[in-house]
Amino acid sequence: MKSIIGFCFFIFVFVQCQQTENVAQYEPLAKQHCGGCHQYADPALLPQATWKNDVLPYMALRMGRDEDLKEKLNVRELSANDLRYKPAQPLVSVADWEKIKAYYLAKAPETFAPAPAREAPASILSLFEVRTATLPSAQLPNVTCVKIDPLNQLVYAADEVNKAVWATDATGKPQQRFGEQPAVSDLQFLDKANRRLLVTYIGESVKVTFQKNGYAQVVDLDKKGSSDLRLTQLYRPTQTLEADLDNDQIPELITCEFGVIEGELSVWKKQNGKYLKKTLSNTPGAVRSVLTDWNKDGRLDIVALFSQSDERVVLYLNKGKLAFEEKTLLRFPPVYGSSYFDLADLNADGRLDIVYTCGDNADYSTVFKPYHGVYLFENQGNERFQQTMFYAMNGAYKALPRDVDLDGDLDLMAIAFYDNPAETPEASLLYFSNDNGTFKPYTIPIGRAGRWLALDAADLDHDGDIDFALGSHPLGLTAGELRKEWANSTGLTILINQAAQLKK
Repeated sequence: MKSIIGFCFFIFVFVQCQQTENVAQYEPLAKQHCGGCHQYADPALLPQATWKNDVLPYMALRMGRDEDLKEKLNVRELSANDLRYKPAQPLVSVADWEKIKAYYLAKAPETFAPAPAREAPASILSLFEVRTATLPSAQLPNVTCVKIDPLNQLVYAADEVNKAVWATDATGKPQQRFGEQPAVSDLQFLDKANRRLLVTYIGESVKVTFQKNGYAQVVDLDKKGSSDLRLTQLYRPTQTLEADLDNDQIPELITCEFGVIEGELSVWKKQNGKYLKKTLSNTPGAVRSVLTDWNKDGRLDIVALFSQSDERVVLYLNKGKLAFEEKTLLRFPPVYGSSYFDLADLNADGRLDIVYTCGDNADYSTVFKPYHGVYLFENQGNERFQQTMFYAMNGAYKALPRDVDLDGDLDLMAIAFYDNPAETPEASLLYFSNDNGTFKPYTIPIGRAGRWLALDAADLDHDGDIDFALGSHPLGLTAGELRKEWANSTGLTILINQAAQLKK
């Protein structure tokens, strides 16, 4: 009997190995069709069930094959919104798609391997005084954007649900309000007094829409919040910047339109009272741009982060007269969920490094991913970057490089939106102290005061150190289960840094 069982087991293993070897021949086909318009996604990036039930049916739809999605949804015909993703003609045959699907399902792991051990964060509440705002909102606040005005010692919090932008003092007490407008995705100061605000509105809400109803306008707080509309019919814009890119003393506008299927990174030139668009990229997922003179030639260049399918960080070198040379600095698989980036010289070598987070987890693969977290990429020169740090952080959404402890180097403050409170309740807000290039993590145990979507930093109380504002967005899809705790959120939490006091 034992010999029979052993023989059967041998046959099972042999058949499995044969099947794996057979599907291995489909790898070039998968790379051809799944790596043409974005970085190839290795099967190991997601568990088998997630590929089968969630991702592959939508991958097939984008290649013109709707059979799998119809089966998944148990429908005869797809909705009009789903059909928007389907090209007019199939990009892959039925036979080839079955081979690609077989390859992914055979090569994908059943579950993720245990995450590598990471340094457990210690508590550091003593470094911050926690202040909770008192926004007089009719409904539970759902903050989409925060901005600190250090000059006037104010914090702006944009509340999507109550359609208001509040300005509070450093204690969190409201001082001024403007609003009755849709969801704010970005806010910039335009004048030296910080009284003229360039406000970007993503649309009626942050939810996915195919409507181009986003816009950008200037709000003048000294004129009772009167507004000057700049751009309209934007496709889910996440940011608008103003800068003189061609050195003609007339500033241009730079917009990131995240979109859905379509999207754009654009520069708008003002001529005869109107803005004319120059598209730098017509791919969706433009999240954020940073302006810097990258090559020290006296012209501002653009570095931009794209999410969605082709996730990447791209440099647009300003060649003059609004002509740009495009160079991809970093590229990531389409399941990473790129959420934020910033430029800073982390190692003080005179070159700008990249701080990057990935953790957007609301689409087709909502499992917690071991590669979500905070990354540092050091600039090696010649537009080459090397990863020098990764700290796993479920749902990481933003990380700001600042000298928090006033020791002369740059630390990091990071938030997570799609975090895992059941396993790591402390990990939605982390402070990383820079110790000679090694970043030591600390938690700031403020309880589950919010679900952090927004973060900003500046010296709010004028004591010489960097303070932080956190915006809570408790509504919407979530991988966590803390609705009751988040229901008590006031929407805005302020962290007053004590580093300057401790130095005395």
